[in-house]
Amino acid sequence: MEAKKRVFIGLLAVVLIVLAGLSGTLWYLLAARPDAVSRTIVWVVVTALAVGVPVFGLGLIILVWSIISKKSPPALQRLVSITVDALYPFVLGVGRLVGISKDRIEMSFIEVNNLLVKIRSQRLTPDRVLVLLPHCLQRADCPHKITMSLDNCRRCGKCVIGEILALRDRYRVRLSVATGGTQARRTIEALRPAAIVAVACERELASGIQDVQSVPVLAVVNERPEGPCRNTTVNLMAVGETIEYFLKGGA
Repeated sequence: MEAKKRVFIGLLAVVLIVLAGLSGTLWYLLAARPDAVSRTIVWVVVTALAVGVPVFGLGLIILVWSIISKKSPPALQRLVSITVDALYPFVLGVGRLVGISKDRIEMSFIEVNNLLVKIRSQRLTPDRVLVLLPHCLQRADCPHKITMSLDNCRRCGKCVIGEILALRDRYRVRLSVATGGTQARRTIEALRPAAIVAVACERELASGIQDVQSVPVLAVVNERPEGPCRNTTVNLMAVGETIEYFLKGGA
């Protein structure tokens, strides 16, 4: 596994170890010191952990095997998703405790997600692929706002929007611009794409991937030379290659 992916996988393993340790501690309290805590509460927590830890452990094993082997058993993909979604908040918490930045964890999560999506990618027609962009790719001082209509773009070359429109025209995929996560979700619900190429910062991408679990998302992190949410840009070659991945079925 590459270094970026190891961050998220390693933290997942630490979370499982902590949960297993908590389960053992509570079991001790229940067996050795029954009057120390409420037996009902402990029984509920111990039962949940006794079921959850092995299930999540299996999900982690499948995840690691998928990354190493570049294969993903279709019948077990849901288990991997459940494991990642359930433990993600704990991963962020453990990462904070050990001094790993949230951006680094989110980037690692995005790398893991992208690999899993590519493993099970299917060939799609252009009309079923949605390229979702953040509005901050457009110059902040541009009077021709693309949030109103993409056709407002004059393709002057001062930002990457014109070149992304050229990619849209070349591949004939659908293209939309969102001003935030809420609008992005509404766009996805309205258009119902079979796959999404998403461009945004790490935080928005990690959140969006979890929000639309039923739709495969390949994420491309934007570049922020002037800081977040202002005059950002993106690697156009990466966007083009990601679109092609869905259109060619990974070929």
